[in-house]
Amino acid sequence: MRRRVEQSLGIAPESVIVNASHCHGIVCTDIEDRTVRAIEQAAQELVPVTVGVGHGHEDRIQENRRLILKDGRQVDVRQAYSLPPDEEVAAIGPIDPEIGVLRLDRTDGGPLAVVYNFACHPIQAAASGGNTADITGFASQVIEDNTGAVALFLQGCGGDINPVMYKDVHFPRDAEPLGNRLGLSTLAAVREVQTTPDDRLTVINEHLDLPRADLGARIIAVEAERERLVDSLQGTYLDLKTFLPLVTKYRLDPAPVVRVAPLSARRSVGPRRLREARRPQSPQHRAVHPQRPHDGAAHPDQHEPGTAAQTPAAEPRSGQPGARRGTGGPARR
Repeated sequence: MRRRVEQSLGIAPESVIVNASHCHGIVCTDIEDRTVRAIEQAAQELVPVTVGVGHGHEDRIQENRRLILKDGRQVDVRQAYSLPPDEEVAAIGPIDPEIGVLRLDRTDGGPLAVVYNFACHPIQAAASGGNTADITGFASQVIEDNTGAVALFLQGCGGDINPVMYKDVHFPRDAEPLGNRLGLSTLAAVREVQTTPDDRLTVINEHLDLPRADLGARIIAVEAERERLVDSLQGTYLDLKTFLPLVTKYRLDPAPVVRVAPLSARRSVGPRRLREARRPQSPQHRAVHPQRPHDGAAHPDQHEPGTAAQTPAAEPRSGQPGARRGTGGPARR
């Protein structure tokens, strides 16, 4: 694109700033052609201007996604990541609330353009789920509707700056309210800027070499762990609606686990004893449910060879003469 602009208009490549707002919307496929045409059109409509600079303030729409934990670790707030418990968070990274403003007016005092600089990822998206220019698109619309000028956004140092409440699950993600706030805060700064004639235009261009960490070994280890976890997944006959109550019941319920008596014990005790068996056992309680031995020892249900088994007499059923309730378990057959 810089080469095409140089060929068409003679503008040196180092005098062309290519700025990406970092919006996560879908960029049109002919973005380069549109940009070149816009530059050529602007060059054909040059007019004298007065210029002024100022700054605004906005700290309600952004947050730093870097959390500093008490153990010294740092984690990011992202849609794909779970959040640590609140009590483990020691601090949150900083934000830059300043809005840099460059105002260009025609010589008759009418606004021509507003260039504003702000640090935030415009990744909030639209509530409808459609394609959008996101926060900065709505902010620019507010500025243009109120001034008649062209609004141009320049991305600031927003590497770790997300829209506020980025992971709020109680409200749909909607860039418009945040964009409106940014636009109004920028307008407040624009109205305070006084423009004057000034023909100075200085271009400062500097290349920075940033070091990169060698994360090859860590990436290989993470990918191997991912494959291991994926291979460990197994199918289930439970759907999510059935699964969630079970998780709540067996994983999240602080109540002690209730142990149910073995089947053999249920057959050898009465209703009162069975209720006691289902209660949580305390150190003062001793076992009241006979267990069937596994070492060949005689069981109370068994009798020694040569002796008769003593079978208690069956109690009268309820409704029969002499029937009593709650006096013991059912007769063993």
